[in-house]
Amino acid sequence: MLNSKNDSFYTSSSFQDFFKTSCQSLILKADLPFFTILAVSDNYLKLTHKTRDEVLNRGLFEVYPGNRADLSEQFSVFSSFKKVLELRQADVLPTFKYEIYLPELGEMSTQYWSNLNEPLLDAEGNVAYLINTTANVTSQILNNRELSEVKKLQKDFNNEQELNVELLASNENLAQDNAQLGIEQKILQDLIAKLTESEAKVEQAELTMRLAIEAANVGTWYMDCESGTFQASTRLKELFGLYPENTLTLSYFIAQIDSSHREQIEITIKKAVTTVGPYDETYPINGFDNKTRWVRVLGNTSVQHDDCLAFTGVVINITELKEDELRKNDFISMVSHELKTPLTSIAGYGQLLNSRAKKNEDVFMTGTLGKMNIQIKKMTDMINGFLDKGHLESGKIQLHFKAFNIADLVNELIDEIRLTVITHIVNVGHCDEVHVFADRNKIGNVISNLLSNAIKYSPKGRYIEVNCAIIANQVQVSVKDEGIGITPSEIEKLFERYHRVKTEQTENISGFGIGLYLCVEIIKRHQGRIWVESKPGTGSTFYFNLPLSA
Repeated sequence: MLNSKNDSFYTSSSFQDFFKTSCQSLILKADLPFFTILAVSDNYLKLTHKTRDEVLNRGLFEVYPGNRADLSEQFSVFSSFKKVLELRQADVLPTFKYEIYLPELGEMSTQYWSNLNEPLLDAEGNVAYLINTTANVTSQILNNRELSEVKKLQKDFNNEQELNVELLASNENLAQDNAQLGIEQKILQDLIAKLTESEAKVEQAELTMRLAIEAANVGTWYMDCESGTFQASTRLKELFGLYPENTLTLSYFIAQIDSSHREQIEITIKKAVTTVGPYDETYPINGFDNKTRWVRVLGNTSVQHDDCLAFTGVVINITELKEDELRKNDFISMVSHELKTPLTSIAGYGQLLNSRAKKNEDVFMTGTLGKMNIQIKKMTDMINGFLDKGHLESGKIQLHFKAFNIADLVNELIDEIRLTVITHIVNVGHCDEVHVFADRNKIGNVISNLLSNAIKYSPKGRYIEVNCAIIANQVQVSVKDEGIGITPSEIEKLFERYHRVKTEQTENISGFGIGLYLCVEIIKRHQGRIWVESKPGTGSTFYFNLPLSA
């Protein structure tokens, strides 16, 4: 330990003589920020081109200001001193640049030094002095730089040699490529000839297609989904009661759709122009000539240039066909209405007879009348199905939307079925208490139809289960049976009008093939979806989903 208040030890002639020949460079007083020089070695004076009188008892940065344009020199040394003072430990500056004035040259010279700064503590343990040992590593640094330059030049030379070798090989490959190019040019000429021939055939095919479209009296359109540009053929304009020079836009197109179908069709068009795939809709339009026409619109959205979607298709006038169909539906509806009146009377008489039979405890008559009521209900369901089909296809069906609990509806329908069906076990598996915004009667018809099919196509004694749950912000209802199942080829056509699965197992099962068609149309008008998962021999599960109540 040293007395920091007394510098006489270091300034004494005996210490000065001793320190002149030491390898250490400086004894500095810890008088921040001056760092006064108390002793200096001959080696350091030689290194810095200074005399002892110029150095002793003066601040380090006063004697050696370095390059005043680059304050980082002083800062790195000053920071090292501060670190020694704060930590009371030695600090090393491996390499730092310093500018030294050389009198013999009359200019500043860049030097590279390595510094070791060590603390000398006083009695209280504080840093009173610093020993600074400096080594000149300028030659080493410059040699290293020269060596790096030599290595770089050697590397560049090697790269040039490799490049020359590669260039020689490339020249040989180029000669081979030129020969191959001659062959490929001949092939390209042949391809161009074939392409020209193909283009001629395409033009002929397009001409044939245009003639076929004109002969078929079909209107066509093209729409760029990104820009919204809508192009209509002359025939399409005629279908809307326009002249060829008139402009038909998509907004006009939608506005002329009959109000009974407009909202639903507008939704499907918006979906079509954003989704790749086919489009097929049938609806009435009110032309600018005040004529109502039924059209079938067939289209497709596909990816064109630059990943842009294009919506194209044809419009077919099916007014005569539709009017024939509507007349047929009107006839069926009229007959159905006429059948309902006597059937209602028969049902009433049956209930009256059933009541008397129960009162008289006539078991045979009660059983017989019960079976009669089941058949009357089947007949009523068929008639209602024909009526609903007619209303759907004529656009006269009315949906009465309201919020209701889907679980309550499912339980009511199952309770009703249990009164008349004793051949199957019908239960509710799991049904969330959730409200939907829909037509309660029509959704009830869908569930009843699915339950009726599950009973018809399942052997006696089998289990039927109804579930409902919230999935992806929609309520999903399912009817699962253990019936005969459906093949994949039949599933594709299952929801088509009048389609019935024809197998040996279904020969004696009654029906007209309109139940599932009605289910599809009802769910579709509720912005929902209906589908089936089935495997022959293991049963089927029919699903449909509906939006949740707002």
